[in-house]
Amino acid sequence: QSDIDATTTAISVSGLETDVSTAMGNDGFFYARIGSEVIRYSGYTGSAGVWALTGVVRGMFGTEQGNHGVDDGMQRVGHYERALYWQMVYDLLTNHTTIPASMIPYTRDGDDPTWEKEGQGYLSTLRGTGTFTEPRAVAEICAEAMRDGMFSIWWDERAQQIQMLANRQ
Repeated sequence: QSDIDATTTAISVSGLETDVSTAMGNDGFFYARIGSEVIRYSGYTGSAGVWALTGVVRGMFGTEQGNHGVDDGMQRVGHYERALYWQMVYDLLTNHTTIPASMIPYTRDGDDPTWEKEGQGYLSTLRGTGTFTEPRAVAEICAEAMRDGMFSIWWDERAQQIQMLANRQ
């Protein structure tokens, strides 16, 4: 909404509410990139397409705080901090695609296989940290997380669900 210098923390942006309200990550903060600088904010206020970011911290992840003009764009940034890979994939699929959470047997009573049982039983130590400052396909991020997290997911036609299984010997 206005020019800012390298020390400004009162930042207002214009756009859709989903541009500022949708977090991508696991630490409870929102991240955005303006130019080559990544900022963190804890919330926002406003209405009618004008949003004042609250709790702004500049120069995140080693990026340099800089001056930005009124016409500079803001891009959402995804950040996962020591996330269990299988939980990262679940978050990406249920919060950043059109896949309904009901198609993923995350947790369920009984002896049926679930993501939670498999993840806690076989994958409880495999964690990753990642920051995504450029738009990337969810499928691409999930593929890397499955490779590094040593598990696979697939569509089970009979159950009509996305199943998950740890890679085992």
